[in-house]
Amino acid sequence: MKKSVRIVSLVISLVLIVCSLVGCVDLNEMRELQCFYNEDGSIEYNGNIYKALPYCKDLSPTKSKNIHVTEKDVPVLLSEMYGNLCYVSNDGLFIMDYTYGYGENTFCYCREDKYNEILARIEKGAALNGYCYVYYDSTIEQERVYEFSQREIDAINETLASEPLTVPSGTTVSWDDIIEVSRCSEDLLFKNRAFDLYIVDGECSIIMYDDANERIFYVASEPNNAIFAEIFENLHNS
Repeated sequence: MKKSVRIVSLVISLVLIVCSLVGCVDLNEMRELQCFYNEDGSIEYNGNIYKALPYCKDLSPTKSKNIHVTEKDVPVLLSEMYGNLCYVSNDGLFIMDYTYGYGENTFCYCREDKYNEILARIEKGAALNGYCYVYYDSTIEQERVYEFSQREIDAINETLASEPLTVPSGTTVSWDDIIEVSRCSEDLLFKNRAFDLYIVDGECSIIMYDDANERIFYVASEPNNAIFAEIFENLHNS
């Protein structure tokens, strides 16, 4: 590995000499996006140490820019080739594997000063008392979270208390728009997928899955339909 890195480094250095003359390599930007593994397995990034957390399916930090985590002997120009592609959370507290949230083989590191606090919450189990959804804000190029108001939560609870309609799996379901809604902690850090909110021709419904993987529809009443329609409108205007 080290021998191959040295060889490629030599080639890259020659390329750099040429490219620097025409300004095609932005080394400062690449340095900002590279961070390093320490000998104990922790990550050093932006002057902070990040320690690996145990896997928790509910821990769901919102994602901001991506970085490349490498060994300390990897040159900056090789960071994309030999580094692990990761996300930094919006608040800078977490570094996550690019595939984080898609299985126990993915990982999340927490900034050292908050590590014990987050670890304790994982071990205890975070209370998920609210509802939210995550969306990508192209204006700032990062994820954001929409937290449901009490009025919207009341509309959800009233709809879920109504008589459901079960539709067998395999049945084709069409929609004009869909929002993936999660239960969430008060600080929006922990989330768990709850249901999908659909809208078709202005009519809104909540769709969940039972243990047999069959869809269960909860059709919104007229007042609650208006509330849900506003949520879709807010999403498109955000």
